[in-house]
Amino acid sequence: MRTIWTVLSFSLGIALIVCAAFSNRCIYRARPLIQPRSVYIETCATCHSPDGPASNLQPQTLTRDEWRDFFDNGVHTGERLTDFVDDGDLKIIETYCIENARPSSE
Repeated sequence: MRTIWTVLSFSLGIALIVCAAFSNRCIYRARPLIQPRSVYIETCATCHSPDGPASNLQPQTLTRDEWRDFFDNGVHTGERLTDFVDDGDLKIIETYCIENARPSSE
């Protein structure tokens, strides 16, 4: 009986891990050890920094609602965001920007 419970528990654990790995809601599925800030810096801050060729745009520059609108629109310089960033990194960047956004009351 104990062996059956062990096998069932192990199987359930594996099933949950597989579901989490393939779920679109799991934002860190592709690169579990990467910090969201690092993904933002590698992908966005190369242009959007004080010394970059584009406007200095940091997560704190916009409010959460403004970031949500930006990512919902999905367009960057007239092109789709997915032309610049893969879906996994895009979700990480979106979450990072929204979580670190300027408060709406300012």
